[in-house]
This record gives sequence, structure tokens and C-alpha cells, in this order.
Amino acid sequence: MVAHITVNSLDTLPNELALYVLHIQDRVLAKKDRFDVAISGGSLAKTMAEGLVGNPHARLSKWNIWLADERIVKNDHADSNFGVFEKEFLSKLPENERPVCFSLNDTDFDVASTPSAEFAKDYQARLIKELGPDPVIDLVYLGMGPDGHNCSLFPGHKLLEERELFVSSLDDSPKPPPRRITLTKRALANADHLVFVTIGSSKNEAIKGVFVKRDPALPSFQVNQLAKNEVVWFCDHDAVAGVNVPDINAKV
Repeated sequence: MVAHITVNSLDTLPNELALYVLHIQDRVLAKKDRFDVAISGGSLAKTMAEGLVGNPHARLSKWNIWLADERIVKNDHADSNFGVFEKEFLSKLPENERPVCFSLNDTDFDVASTPSAEFAKDYQARLIKELGPDPVIDLVYLGMGPDGHNCSLFPGHKLLEERELFVSSLDDSPKPPPRRITLTKRALANADHLVFVTIGSSKNEAIKGVFVKRDPALPSFQVNQLAKNEVVWFCDHDAVAGVNVPDINAKV
């Protein structure tokens, strides 16, 4: 694993991120007919849209979109990560350019009464059906919370110890809503490329925890260590304030 930080202004970050991702896209599509991408929630969909919507090099109809984590709510609920992605990204694309999306199965399962583990089991089954028994996602977009969490993998949570599953569930998320499904560290370690998008001063202490203190309790530090290929962090200046980025990049 090699982790590399690239620092951008808020104006240039979406296009620099898109440039990197489309380079990976082209390499993958030269070998096969689909590009499997997992996305996290939050503001990431908007950042993706700024760099990809209308970009002539984006072959989005070849993309297959997975959710790195999802809240167990209806897909049109305000808390749904897919709902945000639909609003901020998919709705801005012509119909013939839209990727295939694998959202939470809120048709066959009732979000109010079905156990969280059943949603995770269903999502993992779909992942394996599409990508095989040891699924490899081509690229995963990750964010990071101020506490160092990514996906719905939180510091100190038992899911950090999960070794068998590719998709798991939790009913006790420290952030609401409590019921979620998430890719596990095993799934992230299997991925070919990981891209963290970390913006704002609220992420500064977590960035220092990952790269300066190298705190093993932070999920994002753990994922950095597990990744089989290069991990690229796209950050703005506020996120890396006080961090010697050239020194960190020189050591990896």
C-alpha cells in the first residue's frame, strides 16, 4: 500500500479528482466492459457531479455504482445516501448516460420491520452475483468523518473486527440514523483503488491522526494500511493545515 495526499483548492478539487478517476476508468474499460465504483454519502455526490457531469471523457453508462454504506430507510428518504446521489448526481445526467445503480432493496424488504442483517445479506448476495465470490470493486470513493470513520465503520465498533463478510450491518451507529449497512474492511481491502475525499477544517485532527500520529484506533488509518494498491487522498488546504504533506508523501 502507498498512501499519497494531493492538496487542492475547493475550486480545483472536483476536476482534479475527476481527472484521476477517469484515468482509472480508462484503464479498467480497456480490459473489460464495466467499471464498478462504490460511493460514500455526504457531500461527495456533489463533488463528483462537479467534475463528471458533462465531462466528455466520463463513460458513465459503463459505470456500476455500489453504495459504500447506506442508512436503512426508503431510497427516497432524506437520510438515504442513494437519495442524495440521485438528487446531486443522477438527476443531472441524460437517461442514456446514467450508470447502473445498486441501491438498498426497499422493494422486497420493509425498512421498518426487516432486521438490518437481512439488508446486508441481500446486498452482499447482489455484490457476489455481479462480481464473483471474492468481489473486487474497481474504485471506492471514501469520505472521512471528524472522528476518523469511513463508510459506517466507526472507532471502537465491533464491525472493525469483522473478517468474513463483505457487507455487514449495524443497529447502533454513533451518528443517526442508527440502522445501516456498510462495506467491511475486507471489501475495502479487496478493492483495486481507494480514493478519500476530505474537505474542511473539521477533518484536520483526523488527518493528523491518520498521517502524523498514525493512530491505529482510527478506521481510516486501518483502511489505509489494508489497501492493496495506492490510496489517494484529495484534500483541501483546511483539511491538511499544519500537516507536512511533502514530508508525508516523501515517506510513502
